[in-house]
Amino acid sequence: MKNLIILIALLFCLSACKKYNKLKDEDLSKDPSYLYGRLFLTDTIKQSVRSQGLAGKTVTISYDDSADRLNYLLSTITDKEGYFKFSPLAPGKKYRVSYSETIDGTLYTADSSAIELPNEKLALSAGISMTGQNGIIFTVSDSLGNRLKGADVCIFSSPIPYNNITCDGSSYSLKSDVNGNASQFGIKSGPYYFLSKITIKGAEYIQKGNFQVSNKVEKQSLKLKLPDTSPSNLLEIIFVDQFGSAVPNGKVCLFTSKVLFARDTCENSNYSVLTNVSGKVSIPNMIPGKYYVLGDVSLKNVKLLAKDSITVSNNKSTLTLRLK
Repeated sequence: MKNLIILIALLFCLSACKKYNKLKDEDLSKDPSYLYGRLFLTDTIKQSVRSQGLAGKTVTISYDDSADRLNYLLSTITDKEGYFKFSPLAPGKKYRVSYSETIDGTLYTADSSAIELPNEKLALSAGISMTGQNGIIFTVSDSLGNRLKGADVCIFSSPIPYNNITCDGSSYSLKSDVNGNASQFGIKSGPYYFLSKITIKGAEYIQKGNFQVSNKVEKQSLKLKLPDTSPSNLLEIIFVDQFGSAVPNGKVCLFTSKVLFARDTCENSNYSVLTNVSGKVSIPNMIPGKYYVLGDVSLKNVKLLAKDSITVSNNKSTLTLRLK
């Protein structure tokens, strides 16, 4: 009798275990009234997905055709491994799963594509939102494309002085990481200017530029290189007389003020130089803009003047200044 009871119990156990295994093999996520998924974090800057799920995050579900994500159907909290489940759901309906959270001033979001039950696997990847917030992501490399760690990246809210290669006065001062990335979020809309530099074996590699921010995250790829040692914004003036002959040792003065220029004297000029034996002067690294040019020379105790104007741009500018 005892052996019979043991045999019946054994058969019952085998039957129950077989039924349990069958349910497990069928995967409960195929149940059309449920939706299972897992929330991951995508490193937007490095473009990689972290394998560990995000725990304790609020995830919402809404109809796919609903434009209003605030009025969602259901919400839930991810477990310690980042898993979440929504139930009950209507079979045949299309849904969309979302996540949104601001962490340390940076907005992270995730939004799935349209989901129609049953859906066995939903991997929801959250990352830095590229819209709905202001930011800039820099990728810093050398001229060959090798990423640079430890480069200075400084952001200015006003134009950088032409010869400035320091971060003094910058609004934000960043350092590129091991992957050459540097980023700043939560900045105001508007125009910005940047300076990036790094010193390698005593040589300084730099790049300067500008960008505009307006309700989105911008991306900038920087390639640092040695500065060009040749003169930039170079102005060359050839001073000649009425007959086209060179005027050596003549004084050439440049003004940005038309009022001061009209006094026919070099006093308070922005630049004042003497021509060489060929009647030429060269002024490098000038600030771009319009200049009024005054030539002054005395021939046989007679003072003669030459007047003209020129706009200096970011390249070589040439002017022939002729006595009248």
